[in-house]
This record gives sequence, C-alpha cells and structure tokens, in this order.
Amino acid sequence: MSEKRNGFIRFDNIDEFETYIKNLKIRRKINGLQVHHMALPNYACFYKGKGVTEDELVRTINLDYYGKSKGWSCIAQHFNIFPNGKITTGRDINKTPVGITGWNANKICIEIYGDFDKNKDVMKVEQREAVIAVYAILCEKLNLTPSTSTIRAHAWFTSGGTYLGDYYKGKSRKTCPGTNFMGFGNSRRAFVNNFYPLIKDYMSNRSVLKDEKKEVNESNKEKYIVRYLQSTLNKVYKCNLVVDGIYGKATKDVVKKHYLKMGDKGEHVMWLQKALINRGYNIEADGSFGSKTKAAVMSYQKSRGLKVDGYVGVDTHSAIVDD
Repeated sequence: MSEKRNGFIRFDNIDEFETYIKNLKIRRKINGLQVHHMALPNYACFYKGKGVTEDELVRTINLDYYGKSKGWSCIAQHFNIFPNGKITTGRDINKTPVGITGWNANKICIEIYGDFDKNKDVMKVEQREAVIAVYAILCEKLNLTPSTSTIRAHAWFTSGGTYLGDYYKGKSRKTCPGTNFMGFGNSRRAFVNNFYPLIKDYMSNRSVLKDEKKEVNESNKEKYIVRYLQSTLNKVYKCNLVVDGIYGKATKDVVKKHYLKMGDKGEHVMWLQKALINRGYNIEADGSFGSKTKAAVMSYQKSRGLKVDGYVGVDTHSAIVDD
C-alpha cells in the first residue's frame, strides 16, 4: 500500500506507480530520461541487518533537506528507486531537475539507490525489475522510444555539460550510474545492447504484465519469465504454445527440441542472456551464444547443482524459471 509523507509518495509495487503516472498531469515538454545511481547512500546504508531496512520516505525527506542545503529549491530528482523495488516521488514533475549539467531542460531525473561501480553493490532483482518498469512506463506516458537520444547516463557528460556520447574515464564527470550498472555497465554499447532492449521488451509485453493486478510476488515473477519464454519460443520456432506462464510439458517439449548451445544465435539466446544478466552475470544480451555466455551458463549450472556442460536444456531452463 502506498504511503504519503511530507509531500512525498512511496509506491510499494509497480501497479501503484503505473496508476500514479497514468493520472499524472504533466504541464511541461519532456523529451528525455536521465539515469543516475546514488553511490552514497549505498546498499550498506539500506540494509541495516536482522531484516531491517531503511525507511524509503525518511531517506527521500533527507535527500530533500540535502537539496535545500545546496541552495536548490528542493530534492534534485523526480523519482528514487530503492533496493527492494519500492519507488518514491521527489521533485515536482513539472520542475526542471538538478541532474545533468547541460541536459536538464525538458528531462526527468531518476536516482537508483546504490553504488553500481565494479566490485560494489550488485543490483537486487526487485530493484532491477523496478528500474526497467519505471523507464518503460515513463516512455509510454511520454511517447518516447528508448534510445541514446531519449535515455542517457550521467557518465556520458563532462562536468561542464558537454555531451560525450559514452563513458570516458578521465573525461566523464562521473561513472554514474556505475561501471557495473545492472551487470552490464554504463557504456553506450551496454545501453544499446542491454538496457534499451530490456525496456522495449517490457513495453512490448505490457499485456502480459497487466494480467495480474496485485503486488508482485515470487509466483508472478516466475509466470512473467515463463510467459516471456513462451512468447519467444512461439516467435522463433512457430510452435503455438499457450502463453499461460506455466512451465509444463508442452513448453518443456519445445525446449527439449530446441535446447541452446555454443554457436546458437537469435531471440531465444537473448532470453537466456537477459535471464543470466538478471541473476548478476556480466554478459551482453546480443543474441549470440559465445564463450562468455557459455561460461556464465556453466557457472550458473554449478551454482544450482546441475550438470555443468554449457548446454541449456530442460533442467537449466527449469532452474532459471524457478530461481
């Protein structure tokens, strides 16, 4: 259940956020979305031990105090996405953010809680799903197509606001949103090959995601990944599976016939790569089953007690959808 405090709103699930955005009155032109990580606070600040986490609204209120201490009118960003997947509002959507020098006008600033540089925080699945959903929902609201023109990382700019178009160590103002952001990093190539496709996939599978009008739980996550798999199998192999989110005999029979291996290419491979990325593996979702993908598969198989052979058959698919 969402909560409002000191003028800020916390959304406990994507449905609440989507409803809010659907009814949001935007009075200024918006043509781009910024991507930031907080660096500090990081996960160590959020997870306090013994199952206790930081209060999302308290943190948001403190960020507002911080913004005012810097001489700004209020908090810098419009939205915050927390490690547990919860989202809070920030600055009035109709106010220009204080996010990226040279790229603030007509933009929305989104801060993702954590430090996602290499060897720092590894993004939680709940947060990852919320990040993808937030950008997808905003793109739909604003009629934006995910691309380097509409969604940009802070790392692609200099401190003076010059657009570099990519992250360049020594030239970029920051690494933000992190050199290991979502497991693939902050580079232009990482966004083009991974981040934008994830957002586009979410947008194209809206009918699937809207089936359940309740809080996201583990069962729903499993249904989504199975439905995504079933839709992919239908598209690639023309097998006419019922897209019901159940990894049953019919789906397993198709997987058994079309298992994945080194050298394979296409959307089925991309489904696998995105699933592995979502589980913390540092590979690219390029649709090509190369050596890095095979190494990630074997590592995953070992971690789940499966036969370590690099072949993605029924058992490995089962582990992924149950994970």
